[in-house]
Amino acid sequence: MADLNQHELKLLVGLIDAGEAAGEFACPDPRAAAARLTALRDGLVIDYTLFTPDHPIESVVEQLRGSIKINLGLSTAEYVVLAGTPEPSAARTQ
Repeated sequence: MADLNQHELKLLVGLIDAGEAAGEFACPDPRAAAARLTALRDGLVIDYTLFTPDHPIESVVEQLRGSIKINLGLSTAEYVVLAGTPEPSAARTQ
């Protein structure tokens, strides 16, 4: 399991490095950002599974997307352009 976690972390660091190299965003510490994002994802999924399975999963997705924006210094508009998809809350209002 630890190997899988390290592999996933390495892939995420690579994605962040690539985005930074392309000038899409600035991230001073890609490894720390990747570790925060994976830890948050894991915690949110555990919390959702154990305590709120009857709530829409979109709340978990929105929290994770919010953290991605914060960690990469992106506005919502910049995130939507890079992700190529609207935020869940925006999609529901359209």
